[in-house]
Amino acid sequence: MKVSGFWTAIAQETSGSRLFEMLFPEGPPVQQFELDADYEQNLVTGGGLSLSIAPKSFRNWRGGWCRTPVHLRLVEAYTLPDMVLLGKNSLAGNVLHEAAAVFHVQAEDAEGPVFLEKSLSVELPLPEGIHNPLAFQLYHGSQGATRAVFNATPSDWQADPSAGHLHPGKGGGRKFLSGSLPGFGWFAGLGNLGKLRHSAMMSFRAITPYERMDEMAGFLMLEEKRGVADMFQGGNKFSCFNIPSNQKAIAVLLGILGDSFYWGIQPIERTQNGNWFIEMGEGTVSEFVLALQEQLQRPWPFPSY
Repeated sequence: MKVSGFWTAIAQETSGSRLFEMLFPEGPPVQQFELDADYEQNLVTGGGLSLSIAPKSFRNWRGGWCRTPVHLRLVEAYTLPDMVLLGKNSLAGNVLHEAAAVFHVQAEDAEGPVFLEKSLSVELPLPEGIHNPLAFQLYHGSQGATRAVFNATPSDWQADPSAGHLHPGKGGGRKFLSGSLPGFGWFAGLGNLGKLRHSAMMSFRAITPYERMDEMAGFLMLEEKRGVADMFQGGNKFSCFNIPSNQKAIAVLLGILGDSFYWGIQPIERTQNGNWFIEMGEGTVSEFVLALQEQLQRPWPFPSY
């Protein structure tokens, strides 16, 4: 269901991308929680993210304590395809990181947006296959956290000094990364992969039925490293840098022309310096999502779409 105020706030942070709006014409799936600001509360989202909220954690726009119910709204992504659909990467300092989660959180009362007086305790579900759970940190994103989909200035997720590191833990039959959430907006739980012994620069040229499109975007997904890099665009050419070498990957190109959606998917058996061509065809968003999910499940090597 589209929540206009919440979706407007996200749209302002994403430069009003038509491509992004086409991926989620009614806005991304939003979870809503009604909170009593005078009492301690714990909530768990559909994806497994947990928030612990102390009493008197929210102030209204006048600086006073919130007296009316606080409505907290949240969007979350834990899989690489979902991160791509939200137009998010796992780059920090222009270096690819492992991604545990990407989420957007916002709260408001009857009078408008509210602000945090105290940090919220957060637990992110720890995905399987994480290489180093001790290397994770909470990063904050603003406009420009993605550069391809939203045509924003080149920038990455920023380390949030007030959030600090995420600490691995387990309990209640699950594993998680715990830390402090210092505010509202876009956040990502990212883990440093360490110093890369070998890195690659990769370029992809889109083969499209038309010379130019209204808007395009490119992403490279590394499933084994659980990372997503969005690409720099120059016309129909997309490039990414500092990619770990000798990794299996999937390159994704998206585009729109008028009201039509175009996409192309190319599996990469081994990341290395080089150039690839990706043919883009017209289709629906649901067809693209299904094809991407099927591609991730296929044994290597497998054909491209």
